[in-house]
Amino acid sequence: MKLLKWLGIGIGAIVVLLAVGIGIVSATFDPNKYKDQITQYVKNKQQRSLVIPGNLSLSFFPKVGVQVGELSLSEFNSDKVFVKLAGAKVSVELLPLLSKQVVVDRVQLDGLAATIVKGKNGKFNFDDLAGGGAPAKAAPASPSQGQALKLDIDSVKIANASISYKDESNGTQIGITELNLQTGRIADKTPTTLDLSAKIEGVKPKASLALGLKGGMTLDLEAKKFAFSKLAASLAGGMQDGATNLSGLDIKFELAKLDLDSKTNRLAIEGLAASGSGAAGGVQLSSFSAKAPKLNLDMAGGQIELDRISLSASGKQGGDQFEMQVNAPRLSVSKTASSGEAITGSVKVTGAQNLDAKFNLSGVSGNAKAFAISNIRLDYNAKNADSSAVGTFSTALSGNLEAQIFELKKIDANVKIDNPNIPAKTVTLPIQGSLRADLGKGSVSADISTKFDESSIQAKVGMPKLAPPSYRFDIAIDKLNADRYRTAAPAGAAASGGGGAEKPIDLSGLKGLTAHGTLRVGALQANNIKLSNVLLTLNSAGGKVQVAPLNAGLYGGSMNGAASIDANSNTFAFKNNLAGVQVN
Repeated sequence: MKLLKWLGIGIGAIVVLLAVGIGIVSATFDPNKYKDQITQYVKNKQQRSLVIPGNLSLSFFPKVGVQVGELSLSEFNSDKVFVKLAGAKVSVELLPLLSKQVVVDRVQLDGLAATIVKGKNGKFNFDDLAGGGAPAKAAPASPSQGQALKLDIDSVKIANASISYKDESNGTQIGITELNLQTGRIADKTPTTLDLSAKIEGVKPKASLALGLKGGMTLDLEAKKFAFSKLAASLAGGMQDGATNLSGLDIKFELAKLDLDSKTNRLAIEGLAASGSGAAGGVQLSSFSAKAPKLNLDMAGGQIELDRISLSASGKQGGDQFEMQVNAPRLSVSKTASSGEAITGSVKVTGAQNLDAKFNLSGVSGNAKAFAISNIRLDYNAKNADSSAVGTFSTALSGNLEAQIFELKKIDANVKIDNPNIPAKTVTLPIQGSLRADLGKGSVSADISTKFDESSIQAKVGMPKLAPPSYRFDIAIDKLNADRYRTAAPAGAAASGGGGAEKPIDLSGLKGLTAHGTLRVGALQANNIKLSNVLLTLNSAGGKVQVAPLNAGLYGGSMNGAASIDANSNTFAFKNNLAGVQVN
């Protein structure tokens, strides 16, 4: 018993002496005396200038901490400032250190300002701080080393921080200002809170945005799982990048739950809702909303599950008001199978142009590599000041996502056009055919047949290359009376002549045209001239258009000719041979 007694007294004495020693050191040690040594070490080791005009202070009990006032760190071998601070404070619990655990009590940064530059050589201005070359292979950690760090931070606070980024290779220049971050306790498997706000200001692209984020967060570092709850985010402002112009954005996001498993690449979202307004590309959205009560993504397993997705929007384009809705009750896609309920939607436009359209997609099947939609249907009614078009369009869609091949099979469409400017006043067009897009090879082709008035038309058209664009066509028409569709010239127009100087025809639009095709017409009437077996072959490239041959039967004889247009020199050429023609 005496041994235990004296042992307890000895341990107590050691603790008291340790506490007294820490107190003496805390009272007498002045870290500011070593600022010159610290800055010289950084200069020798990193070739950067560390300036510490503010005071340094240390604490040892009950927490080990460091507090610093203003400081700055320069660029590599330069006097330019890379990062600066108005103040910082970091402290750790002392007693956990005795059991080889690091428990961070608080991290606080005030007035952080950093400048990140990516040079024309692709290197960043902090590469030397990151080690430069390939990292050395780390030795295997012992069990005790594996337990050395325990994540347990009482709070993190970053106030009024700013980060600017510049890419010297493409001129990108953008910055984050007024960055404020406040968290609750951050510990493994412990729920905490997150409150973030910042402004994004850009020169290239032009941007002025305000960002906000609040919610709950739980980290499971060992399992590499991250969970967020009751998240609320907002984005306001605008940006312009080339032809993309977004303005007046006021967007809000909410979600009840988000779980991310980075080991298995799985993402699960519940209760997602987005709403807001803004303008983009001449379209003013007065309101839009999106809801996804359930969304699961398994990126490793190639699986997607959507439940009751809905989208709606209303706004204005030009002088026309519009409304649109899309509903997808259920969609499931996996590596082995796909299924889903009918996706429905509608679009309504009122104003100078009027449109009332509804669409339906049903019969989803396939897997993550290939899919099919057995029925796509569109019903529409379009009107403007003096004409209208009412029609239907139905087809089946299949796609191979790996090969990037998509096909619209069994296209069946019908449109009725009413227009007082056409002779028949009303025209009905039935259309059948198919369309194939091979995005892997960058080509599109279509095979279409239709009947227009008294003409039956068969057409094969396509783009062998999407970039730069080139065109092919093969069109066959049994008969065509072009005079039926000519508008009579106003009285006296032919005799009036022209008092002004002649203007050259502008052919510049042909300089970028690459096309090849043929047109065949069994019987053609134009300007009251009747031709038969018309054959026209067109080739266009490099600003030159060749039409050869240009053949036709003409009043018991034949016409054989050729024509050319040179957009580079703005010239025309035409030659023709007539044989056996009955001129009457």
